[in-house]
Amino acid sequence: MKISIKEKCKNTNSDKLITLIDNKGKSKIIFKNPSQKKIIVIKVDGCVTFPKNAQQHKCDFLMLDNNLTEHFVELKGSDILHAVSQLGNTIKIMSTSLKKKRYSFIIPTMINPKLSSAIQNAQLYFRKHFASKLIVERNLYYHTLPSKI
Repeated sequence: MKISIKEKCKNTNSDKLITLIDNKGKSKIIFKNPSQKKIIVIKVDGCVTFPKNAQQHKCDFLMLDNNLTEHFVELKGSDILHAVSQLGNTIKIMSTSLKKKRYSFIIPTMINPKLSSAIQNAQLYFRKHFASKLIVERNLYYHTLPSKI
């Protein structure tokens, strides 16, 4: 599938800390990059055009590190099930290979305890269908990128 990415929405970063934050400033994820390797950060929602025949649900960001690992990020209010749909659809359309290592993150401002079984089911689904570890953490999450280049 052909996608198009606006050039202003794609940048390279090699900082020790790479912070992604939602438009309202309420949820964020910080990637620790101790080896300061070059990371490509793509703002997906609002910047990437999916094919017309594809579903248009998109996650907020995609990070690529040396074409070895994909990090799909959805910063959310509280609708975790919608976030799962956004991440899954983005992986289907933007992932370059099922053989790559992949992480998916949902960082909501609130987690309803009643959703714990739905989150566990989504984690199993992502592992099986996308070879992706799905991580759901509230408000702020730190993730350390592997040091290997």
